[in-house]
Amino acid sequence: MGLTLASRSIISKAIVDILVVLEDKLSLKNKLDLGDQITSEDEQTLKNASKKDKKNFIKIAKEFLNLKAKEVLETAVNNLLTSKRKKVLLLLGSGGTGKSKFNRYLARRLWECAKSDMTQSIPLFIALAPLEGLINKNRDFIEAYLQERGNLSSDQIKELRNRKFVFILDGYDEIAKRERNCYDSNMFTEWKNAKIIISCRPEYLDEGSSVKFWPKENGKKGLQELTLTPFSWAEIEQYTKKYVNYSKKNGSHLPWDANRYIQEIKSLSQIEELVCNPVLLKITLTILPDLRKKGTSQINRIVLYDEFIKKWFERAQERLQRIQLKKEEREAFNRLNNVDKESFINHCLQFGKDFAFEMFVNNNKVVVDYDPNYDPINEETTSNWSRFLDFAFEMFVNNNKVVSNWSRFLGNTDLELLLIRFSMPLFRRGNQYWFFHKSLRDYLISCVLFDSLKDTSQATRFNMQLISPEPAIQQFLAEQVQQMPEYKQTLFNFIEYAKKNKKFQIASANAITVLSRANIQLPVNLSNIRVPGADLSNGDFNNFQFVRADLSKVNFQNAKLQSANLEGASLQAAKLQNANLQNANLKGASLQDANLMGANIRHSNLEGASLRIQDLQKLALHTDFE
Repeated sequence: MGLTLASRSIISKAIVDILVVLEDKLSLKNKLDLGDQITSEDEQTLKNASKKDKKNFIKIAKEFLNLKAKEVLETAVNNLLTSKRKKVLLLLGSGGTGKSKFNRYLARRLWECAKSDMTQSIPLFIALAPLEGLINKNRDFIEAYLQERGNLSSDQIKELRNRKFVFILDGYDEIAKRERNCYDSNMFTEWKNAKIIISCRPEYLDEGSSVKFWPKENGKKGLQELTLTPFSWAEIEQYTKKYVNYSKKNGSHLPWDANRYIQEIKSLSQIEELVCNPVLLKITLTILPDLRKKGTSQINRIVLYDEFIKKWFERAQERLQRIQLKKEEREAFNRLNNVDKESFINHCLQFGKDFAFEMFVNNNKVVVDYDPNYDPINEETTSNWSRFLDFAFEMFVNNNKVVSNWSRFLGNTDLELLLIRFSMPLFRRGNQYWFFHKSLRDYLISCVLFDSLKDTSQATRFNMQLISPEPAIQQFLAEQVQQMPEYKQTLFNFIEYAKKNKKFQIASANAITVLSRANIQLPVNLSNIRVPGADLSNGDFNNFQFVRADLSKVNFQNAKLQSANLEGASLQAAKLQNANLQNANLKGASLQDANLMGANIRHSNLEGASLRIQDLQKLALHTDFE
């Protein structure tokens, strides 16, 4: 049972203090769910704590609420499974907060239930990254998936439609076509007895995009959203202690005990925000002693990833020196170390950057499959039902496959290549390869792009693929430019080159995206620039000159464009949701297919602006317009 009104009033003042602390950590819906988890026993605990001094009570209550917040997620899943109204759970969380881990844990838990009771919902874990050819294609996604990956017939799939399912779709942010209506374009209505859990990083979704996940049957009422929050300090300490204990248990020597790790982390205010992310906390614990030993005082995200990658390759090098290798393998290893200890590390680093960048320019892949003939499905099964259960679990364990030719990186004839690849922070399952965390891929891609700013012979790489769909790559590049501002002029040069030559417009769009993300002051006069597809969301462009600029498909969400001069500019398919365009000059501008939902265009000059009838209708319905 929940807290009574009388009981709540007893501890209301202290609870207010705690909710202020948690204000940025919990959404309103999460807070309501959290309140539902408070039992009469919990109430008594809070009452007893409130009788002591406030400092102790706040500490106890913080730990209590953090513990209860963990229960919200699992309770939400249970409610989804039993609710007649809810069909979809959208699980949000920044990179490294544990979405995939929770999804796998949930699939395993539901799997155990389904094996012993055929009336229970059957989990089907589906990693979306390798499924670009199937997802959001205006067809029955689940049917296509079962046919292609499971070799199931139409009759077998028809039989399965009568079963209860939980489709766990992991990594929606790792597919390219995120702008489509997820529920409709995958025809989830064809699975009447299914519940759907979709995980995604929130920064990869546009403003108001939750509508794309609304079930067709009952709209907003059928969707529930939950957000995984960063670690609290109590959780950081708990994780650190478990990290140390686990390392000792497995015979790994650590230079510090748990208390020393915690003290060192607390002493570095610049990484306080970073270590709230579980992945970055693990990286920090791995390399912090070495950074301290080197005397490194300025520690940030770039330093953490850079040192972590190097540490990984150093350990791989030590392992290859220690283990027994065949004669030809030892000779290949010696060739990789032909100059000094750094040679092997540099070879590995270059391979990692090249491999990550190839993934980026090749349809922005997150998972690659080298062997087109790989088939994880066992053809010999005793029944349709057992065949499906075996297939579902195989897909949960093995992820999915995508066909491509990657012999340059994944071939097996070059021994040096093999030794390097075996030393990479890559997962391999079957013939699939991927970085053990997407942030490592994104960091290495950013390194390649930043290297192209330093070396003019590599400059074309900055002009190959837009970075706007990848906020993580944007952030890495922004931080690198902030640390080495001497390279910002190269970014400005790209913007100027594109004014004269259209073939530089990708580099120009990438350049202005990085400059904006890095909060580097842009020139007020940006007339005639070509930056189609750039990400300028949340930017401040009040009074800027964008006359005759190519701003098509630019993301201007939540941007400030008051009194901006956009005369004759192309804003086709631009994202202007919640942008402030008050008093802006849009005379003669092309606004076809632009999204102006929630935009403020009061007193804007729209004389001669090009809009289609349907765009005008949307403009009247969804903008602040006089």
